[in-house]
Amino acid sequence: MQPESEILVKISKDDAGAISLTQVRQQRIAVRDLVELLVSVAGKDAPRIAAILERGTFVKGMSRLRWQGFAAAEAAAQCLAELPDPWPERPFLLGELRTMELANGRRTLPVAVEAARTRRWLQRRCFLDALQDALANHPPLYCRYDYEARADVYVWDPSPDGIAALQHASALLPGASLRRAVAEFPVQRVLLRCPRR
Repeated sequence: MQPESEILVKISKDDAGAISLTQVRQQRIAVRDLVELLVSVAGKDAPRIAAILERGTFVKGMSRLRWQGFAAAEAAAQCLAELPDPWPERPFLLGELRTMELANGRRTLPVAVEAARTRRWLQRRCFLDALQDALANHPPLYCRYDYEARADVYVWDPSPDGIAALQHASALLPGASLRRAVAEFPVQRVLLRCPRR
């Protein structure tokens, strides 16, 4: 099957073993798009992706996808060759930031970049200005390429001073609920995603 070919995919909620009647949606998806979806979870591993395509079933989050399995080694290899590889040498540039998440174990708190760039009335600085200052002495490290977000991921493990700076800078954010959430979140690391140019 060619990467441009479309297949019928049935999508249902996966209730982790519970017996329930769930609505099943059907959608035609290009093989290329399905491979990209699989890579976001399974990694850029051609034999593994081909095996999933041949099996015809895949679980992502709370959704189960099913389709008529097909021999896919060639199509998988062709699609994967067109997808980007990690780029560890890529420098982090704050101006290219698309998404930001504060993290503590499995808990995350997304901070919209638009909100972080907003200057509140009568404020000379914004949250991103404070983040840039904190990153100056301890820049984030390249982590991986996120196929779902189509972006390079950088990780910043802030020092106690960096955490204090972020909590203090939360006062620069618009919206009282966001300010409070950032100020009270027990940050261990910050995930920064920059789209691939």
